[in-house]
Amino acid sequence: MPLAALPRIEVEFLPSGRRATPASLRTLACARLLIPAAALCLALSGCANNPSSRETHTAVDPIGLFPMAAYNQDVDHWIDPSRRDYDQAFLSADDQRAHFEALYARYFGRGANDPSPWNPAYVDAHVYRQHGSDIVALQRHRLAWFDNTGKTGKHIGYGENFRPHTAAWIETIAQNTDVDQFERAPGYTPAHRAIATGNLLVRELPTMDPSFYDHHLAGEGYPFDNLQISAVRPGTPLYVLGSSLDGGWLYVQTPDLQGWVRSEDVGMVNDAFVSTWRGAIHKALGAVTVALAPVRDSHGAFRFDAPAGSLLPLLPATSAGISNILVPVRNADGQAIIRTARLSDEQISPMPLSATPRHLAMLLKSLIGRPYGWGNTGLNNDCSSELQSIFAAFGVWLPQGNCTKNCLHTMGYEWGL
Repeated sequence: MPLAALPRIEVEFLPSGRRATPASLRTLACARLLIPAAALCLALSGCANNPSSRETHTAVDPIGLFPMAAYNQDVDHWIDPSRRDYDQAFLSADDQRAHFEALYARYFGRGANDPSPWNPAYVDAHVYRQHGSDIVALQRHRLAWFDNTGKTGKHIGYGENFRPHTAAWIETIAQNTDVDQFERAPGYTPAHRAIATGNLLVRELPTMDPSFYDHHLAGEGYPFDNLQISAVRPGTPLYVLGSSLDGGWLYVQTPDLQGWVRSEDVGMVNDAFVSTWRGAIHKALGAVTVALAPVRDSHGAFRFDAPAGSLLPLLPATSAGISNILVPVRNADGQAIIRTARLSDEQISPMPLSATPRHLAMLLKSLIGRPYGWGNTGLNNDCSSELQSIFAAFGVWLPQGNCTKNCLHTMGYEWGL
């Protein structure tokens, strides 16, 4: 799997080995121009009295790319098709069934301990276990974390303009968050169930403004936006815990985590929707197996790009090589309705897909060449989302933060990594 192309900041030095200063950099700028040096120094007072203006300098590119050529990107090199167990499952039928049941419970379950956002027992007993006070505390902690007041050095957060965020910036976000709302109705309400009708970026606070640490620090700056948590795929059940004052954001419980998402790609659901959706999924659930599958409904309207690992109900096939699916659509009133769509059998597979090296290699190949996305920045995968996307097809739910080796060890299959 490709690794991230991470930025590298390099300090510029003069040919003599001295660190570049603003004055010396002006000198170098003079030396690079293809006009007489004397004329330039008359024009620029910063160069006129600098005796070192005749020094030459070789430009240094401050951005470095990880040397991917040093690492074999051929999946068949790592998972050899000639190996004897290429089509032998690395999960037993019982283990895979248990994983699939756990995934189903996390997304759609109704048992007392099933961690589904649509499960009243789970929302009351776990999400609201402290009657909303823990959610309030989390919001206050996040606001304090991104507030630059009284902070210095590496603790300062910056916007995309390389300037520190102001007190007015965080105060505006704090007012829109309306922190106290989470204790006003701390209990399950059927009308708060929802579903993702598009791809959702999950944010620490209700803003799309990034918050970077100083780009001069190793591994900081773009693309490491500290406000970016994860992403939610279309068709994912949600429970709405609150909303921003301006209505542009919803604070939601997903099958994985809590966070702020844009409201325009969330559809509220009722009992009829949930019953129909659960019923269809109980019959057949499919997982997208390509990097992105563009989805147009039966009316011809484009709905979303479904990333690998998206879970959608399957309907009986009506023609060879074509899978009929259900997709959630947000109507003008913000409610979710159900439409049908079609994907090819190469784009979506019935779950759980047999957990063999062949199928694992197929899924890996579909994602080769995709860029790295910190916390799903740009709706691209980071390491844990990449693994979630791949193993979802096998009916395996993985928590955030797993690494490849630990994941494969958990699956009971070692690849000699």
